[in-house]
Formats: sequence, structure tokens, C-alpha cells
Amino acid sequence: KIFQEQVLNLRKSKYESLKADREKMSASIIQTRREEREANRKLIFFLRCEEERQRRLHEEEEARKREEMERRKKEEAERKAKLDEIEEKERKRREEILGRSTRSTTPIAPPKPPPVEATQPPVAGKFVPSFKRMEASGGPPLETADRWSRLPPPVN
Repeated sequence: KIFQEQVLNLRKSKYESLKADREKMSASIIQTRREEREANRKLIFFLRCEEERQRRLHEEEEARKREEMERRKKEEAERKAKLDEIEEKERKRREEILGRSTRSTTPIAPPKPPPVEATQPPVAGKFVPSFKRMEASGGPPLETADRWSRLPPPVN
């Protein structure tokens, strides 16, 4: 009977120790997972903050570039206006020096660009339909030698 109680006590103590070990193990697993979740939350928060900061920096850089381009365009326009004004003053000075008579007799006009033809002349060796030839010349189709007219007449 004493032996039986010792065996029961031994088994009971082993059962209790195993149960305590399991509970410690599960508690440590739960704690580890909780810490991992917290670390992931902090990492996600940090990444979002960093992305937001990067986005703001990018937007500020773009705005700075736009402002710089607008400033350059404005400065260029002012410089061009100033140069045009100086050129106009020099032109007036030249007119005064040369006299108004030359200005009235020979008006200075800006050179006109040569008129651009809508249709280019046909390139040699390229087929041009007759209606296109008529449109290009403005009259009846031009007499062009095609490859059939170069052949000798058929012999019967």
C-alpha cells in the first residue's frame, strides 16, 4: 500500500511538473507572438511615417523645381523684353541719324518666308496617278514617258 501511494505521488508530481512546463511553454509562445506583433506594428508605423516623409520631400522638390522653372521663364521674358526695347531704341537712333527721308522712301519689311508648296514634285521613278498629276500642274496631265511607251510596237 505504501508503494502504491509513492507511485501515485510520483506520477502526480510528474503530471503537475509536465503541466507547469506546458503552461510556461505556451505562455512564453504567447509572449513571443505578442512581442512580434508589437514589433511589426512599430515597423509598419515607422515605414508609413518614412513613406509620408519621402512623399512630402518629393512634393516639395517638385514644387521647388516648378517655381525655379517659372522664375527662369519670367527672367528670360524680362531679358527678352529688355533686349527688344534696346533694339527698338537703337533702330530709332539709326533712323534719326540716317534721316526720315530714307525711311519713307524705302520701308524696311521683314523678309517673307518662301511659300511652301502643298505638293512636292513627283520623284523620278515613282508612280503618280493621273488625277494627282492634274492637281499638281493645275491643268491637263503631263506627258510622261512610262515603261510601256518605251517598248517597240508589237509585230504581227
